[in-house]
Amino acid sequence: MTQEQLRMQMLAGIITEGQYKAQLNVLNENENMFDDNNKAFGILFRKATPEDEFHPDDEYVWEYDNVKKFMEYLGYGDESWDVEGEFTSYDNPGGEGDLEALGNPSIPVEEFTIGMYRKSIEDEYEKPD
Repeated sequence: MTQEQLRMQMLAGIITEGQYKAQLNVLNENENMFDDNNKAFGILFRKATPEDEFHPDDEYVWEYDNVKKFMEYLGYGDESWDVEGEFTSYDNPGGEGDLEALGNPSIPVEEFTIGMYRKSIEDEYEKPD
């Protein structure tokens, strides 16, 4: 949702001014976090730990909540969970499918950027009208 959409909801009485300000803060935080030049490592994925029982052989795992927030930030709205689910089930960060989706970059996985993932996602998943 954009700042203008939030403002229109407030003006229409759908949300209060307090809700508007709170959601505006979230939008601004996400905008900074999801800047195309930021590294995706630490935001969209992280190194796996022994506690990641579902991924015992993977070096990296998705940060599912942040991936969903990223989908919302990109404008997938109500479909954010669906796109997040498809995107993260396709392959793990740095896995063969992930590398292929990103155009087989020749840089270390920890150097992948938010912009690389944004392009890959927007190329693959159509946004709702």
